[in-house]
Amino acid sequence: MAPGGSEQFSARAHLSDGSTTVVTNQTTWTTSGPPVLSVSAGLVTGVERGEADLRAAYSGRSSTKRVMVLPAGTFKLSGRVHEGGFAVTNARVEVTSGIGTGLSNSTASLSVSTPGGNYALYGVAGDIQLRVSSNDYEPRLQDLFVADHQIVDIELTPSRPRVDPTGTYTLTVEAAPECRSLLPATALTRTYSATIARSSSTSVWVTLGGANFLTSFSTANSFTGRLGADSVSFTLSGPLSYYFYYYYLASVMEQLAPSTYFVPYGQLEAEPTASGFSGALNGTIEIREGTNVGRLSVTASCRSANHRFSFSR
Repeated sequence: MAPGGSEQFSARAHLSDGSTTVVTNQTTWTTSGPPVLSVSAGLVTGVERGEADLRAAYSGRSSTKRVMVLPAGTFKLSGRVHEGGFAVTNARVEVTSGIGTGLSNSTASLSVSTPGGNYALYGVAGDIQLRVSSNDYEPRLQDLFVADHQIVDIELTPSRPRVDPTGTYTLTVEAAPECRSLLPATALTRTYSATIARSSSTSVWVTLGGANFLTSFSTANSFTGRLGADSVSFTLSGPLSYYFYYYYLASVMEQLAPSTYFVPYGQLEAEPTASGFSGALNGTIEIREGTNVGRLSVTASCRSANHRFSFSR
């Protein structure tokens, strides 16, 4: 339906005796997208361009219908922006000519860009031109003819080649020299196996092994990184307690003894070396102790910009 237009929907109940009856006025009507649709007693009004689910509930049963709001004679254009199959999560897709000129993901009601790299434009038709852009990518112009609802995936090219850290490594974590008197000897150097895999066009996922890591709903042995042209930026999240569930969250928590844990966290900037990647961790290395993982106490700690991380093949 068009923005501002209304349409009366009806609800029919199929009864156990095989008969049907209209229950429109006895039905509870709701919508998943209040900015897109409004509904009252089955009368649906298109408020803004987009789409939403219309739901009718009656006597413990329900049914849904997808409703699209866009000008008459126009269509929905959607798809995924990617780099070599990996989602580009911060792309801007805009219509630069043709019916729908001016639609872009700068206005949420006119187009949508989601964390999965997906986009949707509501209200395009005929010959149009798209401009797709994102930081660290070459802008792309794409001409299309739209005569129906269409799915068009768009690939972007990085403006500069990125480093490729994927592979298997030995990771060594070394506390900064000024921390040697503040941390126990066992916390000064730790070694793990590490696997780095791509998780998106600009992101990697690091999984550690070769040690006894804390498990509490999930295993605390992984962290993420972001690819640059000449380096990789890794983020190791710090401890966060959820006392009700006794859940302790940190990227890396190695169990050194039954009640002793090694916890490094902060920002790591790593650059290529002859054997892999290395850099400085600007953050904190802690020793935490206790038998309840939701209430561990810090018994030793050192914050520095000079902790070292090295990934070696």
